[in-house]
Amino acid sequence: MADGFTVDPDSLLKNGNSLAMAAGYWQDCGTSLTNATMAADLLGLIGSQAKLPDMYNKARTAVTDKITQGVTSMENSVKSLETVVHNYNGTDQASMDKIVYAGSDLNLTK
Repeated sequence: MADGFTVDPDSLLKNGNSLAMAAGYWQDCGTSLTNATMAADLLGLIGSQAKLPDMYNKARTAVTDKITQGVTSMENSVKSLETVVHNYNGTDQASMDKIVYAGSDLNLTK
């Protein structure tokens, strides 16, 4: 390691846990929004003519896309933190497994 530079593996693991949990919460939010579509006739004739359901559904899709990107970014950050802990601390796989992955739907690999 460079002079004056140290790695605190416990802090990195805590950050990894926090990021994994946040990714799980974001993923739950994205799933909820994915299922929250608005039917074309939900707001009646005036709503349909004003294309309000279409505008809502387009906005919902844009938000869920951004949430998906955020989840992917957090997952990648967790993997990077694992790599740093492993490389700089020589941590074995058992220590790497300390990161608690939030939710089984996350596509994180150990």
